[in-house]
Amino acid sequence: MKWTDENLEENAVKPLARWLITAAHQRSLITYGEVKNRLVHEIGFNPSKSARLMGHLAGIMMNSLLSQELIE
Repeated sequence: MKWTDENLEENAVKPLARWLITAAHQRSLITYGEVKNRLVHEIGFNPSKSARLMGHLAGIMMNSLLSQELIE
């Protein structure tokens, strides 16, 4: 699968949320590099410009969290 902002938003946000929640429960860390590797191996993304796209993905998640907090 081509690694684009749209594909990340559509296919990667939910898996990343699961991985982050699991890491929090285990009191462990997960790095951008680990997330990129998991997206490649578990979701099937082809890596390209990963630092910028990983930042984009993190931003999507933060905006989602902020919007949920503002609603409640």
